[in-house]
Amino acid sequence: MISHTIRSLLKTPSFTLASLAALALGIGANTAIFTLVNTVLLRPLPYQDPARLVMLWQSNPSGQGNDLSAADFEDWRDRTRSFQQIAALTGASFNLTDGDRPERLNGMRVSSAFFSVLGVAPTLGSVFPADEEQPGAERSVILSDALWKRRFGADPSIIGKIIHLDRRPYVIAGVMPPAFEFFGFESELYAPQPLDANRSNRAYHDLQALARLKPNVTLQQARAEMDTIARQLALEFPKSNQGWGATVVPLQEAISGNIKPAFLILMAAVAFVLLIACANVANLLLARAAGRQKEFAIRSALGAGRLDIVRRLLSESILLAVTGGALGILLAQWGISALLALHPPDIPRLSQVSIDVRVLSFTLLIALLTGVLFGLAPAAQFSKVDLNDALKDASRGASEGRSGRRTRSTLVVAEVALALVLLIGAGLLIRTFAALNGASTGFLTENLLTLNVSIPVEQYATEQQVAYDFDRVVQRLQSIPGVLSASAATNLPVGGWNQGRQLTIEGRPPTTSGEVLGAGYMSITPDYFHTIGIPLRRGREFNAQDRRGSPDVVIVSESMARRFWPGENPVGKRIVCASIAFPRRALGVPVPREIVGIVGDVQHIGREAETSVEMYVPQMQNTIPFTFFVARTAGDPARLAPGMTRSVNEVLKESAVTGVKTIEDRLAESFSRPRFQMLVLGIFAAVALLLASIGIYGVIAYSVTQRTQEIGIRMALGADARQVLRLILAHGLKLALIGVALGLATAFACTRLMATLLYGVAPTDVPTFAGVSGLLLLTATAATLIPAWRAAKTDPARTLRSQL
Repeated sequence: MISHTIRSLLKTPSFTLASLAALALGIGANTAIFTLVNTVLLRPLPYQDPARLVMLWQSNPSGQGNDLSAADFEDWRDRTRSFQQIAALTGASFNLTDGDRPERLNGMRVSSAFFSVLGVAPTLGSVFPADEEQPGAERSVILSDALWKRRFGADPSIIGKIIHLDRRPYVIAGVMPPAFEFFGFESELYAPQPLDANRSNRAYHDLQALARLKPNVTLQQARAEMDTIARQLALEFPKSNQGWGATVVPLQEAISGNIKPAFLILMAAVAFVLLIACANVANLLLARAAGRQKEFAIRSALGAGRLDIVRRLLSESILLAVTGGALGILLAQWGISALLALHPPDIPRLSQVSIDVRVLSFTLLIALLTGVLFGLAPAAQFSKVDLNDALKDASRGASEGRSGRRTRSTLVVAEVALALVLLIGAGLLIRTFAALNGASTGFLTENLLTLNVSIPVEQYATEQQVAYDFDRVVQRLQSIPGVLSASAATNLPVGGWNQGRQLTIEGRPPTTSGEVLGAGYMSITPDYFHTIGIPLRRGREFNAQDRRGSPDVVIVSESMARRFWPGENPVGKRIVCASIAFPRRALGVPVPREIVGIVGDVQHIGREAETSVEMYVPQMQNTIPFTFFVARTAGDPARLAPGMTRSVNEVLKESAVTGVKTIEDRLAESFSRPRFQMLVLGIFAAVALLLASIGIYGVIAYSVTQRTQEIGIRMALGADARQVLRLILAHGLKLALIGVALGLATAFACTRLMATLLYGVAPTDVPTFAGVSGLLLLTATAATLIPAWRAAKTDPARTLRSQL
């Protein structure tokens, strides 16, 4: 059977190659996307019993942040009975100050239970003990395998040696396994997290919590208990905890939850591509089977039953599908490489992408299902043969009949409808990307160069010394030829994060129960708004007199002014919020600040996010040891990068300079995810459009072949070429219009699922729906025009003679 099936397919190489190409595209696209989905969403996390791992966050009705305070963490840890262990963690950066030049390392500060919660252990050495979390204890550090190999040459005797981080000695306690990472953090080392520093200040939220559920505790039970604990703390500490709740999220969801909708939409898109490919191949098989009616009739006459013919046709379709699946795996390998080259940097676990047993099983399954799916149409159509009609008409060419034409037309309508849904989805993402590009940034993006540093605070006795050094750096930057102005700030526009602060408004009654006022918080130098190009709307900017010892001041954004003082002028009014205490990252005593100005809105989270409220304080009044330096240049800012880096190093000798890039590069990075979604869905939509066009062409071309005698008679009776052309075009456009109508209805329902991926465009955007429909109809017209033109050239005399 198999050898005969192979020979049968080899007799029609054009049909076989066309079918394999369509199947390889459809199955390959599905395999490539499923490989990403499998790695990011389905593959178990590489920890012990990962299904019981959860993240714990605080939450409040205003949505201001979800980290928790050290005091609340300890209360959660001591009161809960749902978890085996709870660990605290937070991202951190360190300056490795051993050697000639400091090196900036990304890491984590974690409590001692962190590694046991995950169920992992160092390959060398051990984890640090619990007393490392206490002040004055010996500092330990655990290295990642990559850092151990890169910086220390994989020295097996590294345990117990001392390195200096931010000029402080740390003893190397261990080295983690090569594959270990905690997703969401690019950690090269792990240091203890001291919990006592902020224990007395519940208003300072800087920790996250990782926990392991007890074996017999469900997620719902843990959530109920944490809600009870949060309510207890709100009663005990109403000033700091009123309105704050507890959120329990599975670790897998916490890692990949925000990208899950995009990946599921891509899976749906490639499923549509596969269905279109199946419809194409089914049409090819119908056309091929129509030409084999004499063969089926002879087989039936020799005793072959209907089941034998069905089995033979299905064997051909399944062999095509399996072969197409094998080619699809090869195509998927290339596609995965292309997707990884395009992928945004914030998708976790992509470094582990590989085609594993689950992916191969998925590919085999869809290949078999595909083979059965597109093989059913010809099997059902031609397994029952009328011997008299088939043998009698064999000399004059086979005809598939009205039922066959209806089946082929239905398949083309389905192709057009599915292609339209994909094209509309891609069109909406293109509109989104255009809206993001066209959205106002709120500042001038041209010729801005940025870099950032995190200084070791231990080398400074006072906050004023830090501010003085930052001011010296700014002055050096301003003295570089080609630099028009320079400044410093704790964050940059579209930086992807923002520090938040709770606040109260002086002279205003307390807020209603559960309501928490808050805003983004930035510490800046006086020339920041001028350098970055943020317009001043009212009042004044900061100046050299706004320093420690002078009245505390603040500048607010337009959004903050509208939200908290609607219809009023807030300049001259006062708010109360806490500053960062020096040298530890903790909140100081809340102080009243007078509002001296209002500036334009700038989005610090991302251009697709809602506009956030912001407040700015002078760096001389609250200096934070992590800062960005930014300079506006007269020409290409990249040319001045070495000089700017050198100026920073001359002043901040113990601090590594990182993130040297233009603001336009940072903006491009903020677009990486919508760009990725747009490109991938656009590629699939283009493939779908191509397959649908081929399907329309194939059906109309075959219809012209089947109707050659009819067309010849029409022309013999007086029909001219224009009438024939119009007849064939009408048939093709009729199918396309029905497909477009069905596609519009389907897209109207489906695109609502894309709402979270869109910006500046509605899921049912009329111009997108209309424009894409017009494009598809134009494409269908072009695909129909070729066979229609061929039909119009029919010679009636020759056609009628051939039928005699």
